[in-house]
Amino acid sequence: MISSRFAFRGLFASAVMALSFNAAAQQPEGEVEQQLRNETVIVEGQAPTLKESFNFTRELSVEGMKSKLLARWNKRICPAVSGLSPDKAQLIADRISEWALEVDLLPDDPGCEPNLAIFVTDSADSLAQQLYELDPETFGLAADWTVSTRGRFAFEDFLETTSPVRWWHVSEKLSEQGHPITGASRFIMKDARQAPRIATVNTTNSSRLKGHYRQHINHGIIIVDAKRVEGVRLDTLADYLAFVSLLQVDPDADVKDANTILNLFDEVGIANTGIRGLTEWDTRYLKAYYKAKRNAYSERQQEQQIAYYMRK
Repeated sequence: MISSRFAFRGLFASAVMALSFNAAAQQPEGEVEQQLRNETVIVEGQAPTLKESFNFTRELSVEGMKSKLLARWNKRICPAVSGLSPDKAQLIADRISEWALEVDLLPDDPGCEPNLAIFVTDSADSLAQQLYELDPETFGLAADWTVSTRGRFAFEDFLETTSPVRWWHVSEKLSEQGHPITGASRFIMKDARQAPRIATVNTTNSSRLKGHYRQHINHGIIIVDAKRVEGVRLDTLADYLAFVSLLQVDPDADVKDANTILNLFDEVGIANTGIRGLTEWDTRYLKAYYKAKRNAYSERQQEQQIAYYMRK
């Protein structure tokens, strides 16, 4: 189980101070300054075939190193945005909350303790390292078996990537009813002769149709490189951030042939300013992701269900 201090206690405030420059110095100038509006744009298109849906799902989905399931937010989400003026930060937080409501999540009230931290900075590389040095436990790399991330190699990519937007989720394993696993502890093995406390799962039944646990996103960290997103509409960027916030998306997914907002930035980080917002494929995928069985038998079963629901 993830302790309370895993949920950003003090990290967000410390990181804001670590930025050490005002928001105005970080904000991209030009077009984004003129696009401050909360306008939902969905790019219409032909519904994907079942094969297209499955291939799209397989490409995007990524499970944690200690889990065989796709993780998603449980109920509550509290986004906090730093590095922009209050009105622009609020637009991004509101857009994430709007899409969260579309999948029956509950955005918390203003002043809530954030579990999704978004930093907009022109020092993205150094900030990623600073955040890790401030509180390495927040990134979940040394936690017990109930806590899952994409692993150390993926975390190195998170620190070193040149992508305009980088994201990191930490998830935890819960029982199929959504309760903490009994006896779980944040055990770190320092001696091969040591053994962690055995954790138990309260379950009704496990079969090839369903599993005995679910994977719940506990918190997420997103860093936006202000220099690399210059010229991108703010509302479009907000949709992009909502998509990678609410889902576990593989940053290395090859979707250049798909109709998705993930093509907002190409392989070298150049923005496609013709993209305006979430596409029909994106909204279908987002909603299908949250309809798929949480306590599925495997990630593959979840992917098949997502592909099916994308066609509905």
